[in-house]
Amino acid sequence: MSVGKIKYSFERNKNLRMAFLLILLLFLPIVEITAESTYKRLFYKTFVNREMYKWGDIIHSVETNNPPKTIEQKLELLNYYYGYIGYLMNKKKHETAESFIDKGEDLIDNVIKLSPHNSIALSYKGAFMGFKMGLSKMKAVYFAPKCMIEINKAYKADHENTQIIINKANLLFYSPTTLGGDKNEALNLYHNSSL
Repeated sequence: MSVGKIKYSFERNKNLRMAFLLILLLFLPIVEITAESTYKRLFYKTFVNREMYKWGDIIHSVETNNPPKTIEQKLELLNYYYGYIGYLMNKKKHETAESFIDKGEDLIDNVIKLSPHNSIALSYKGAFMGFKMGLSKMKAVYFAPKCMIEINKAYKADHENTQIIINKANLLFYSPTTLGGDKNEALNLYHNSSL
């Protein structure tokens, strides 16, 4: 084989490798977006079909196969924790709920470290304290004021965000009146969040 042919073959292979690398780099974000949208569809489908018991496995799959990298992805995972914890508490699966509360609080701290004024993360911080109150009525006196502070801070920063409105409404609805609960105000917030 002549030097010219070897040089041509090398250049051609180099161009093919570069084209393959370029296609791979362009394709990877699509794979990640597809994985995210697949998880969103799974969460939605199981929620609509009243199969929330499947959320634990789906969450584990997200954490293992597609761990959140961006703040938006972390907040989305927090939303799934939030929904699943509520389900677990309703089913009286308190130990499992506690483990998801702990994971959620770690993720909240991570988001707040990256974005200290993130109103949704602050709202979740209050909401997760609210879950702790739900698991232990004895802790309500300690957590109630802190929950109110975090959620009110988030609500003041972004009073039009549906998740923040719902977190505030849930806190008001489930807290005793002696600790700031107000079912009427909660119902107004629920109503306004759906407009």
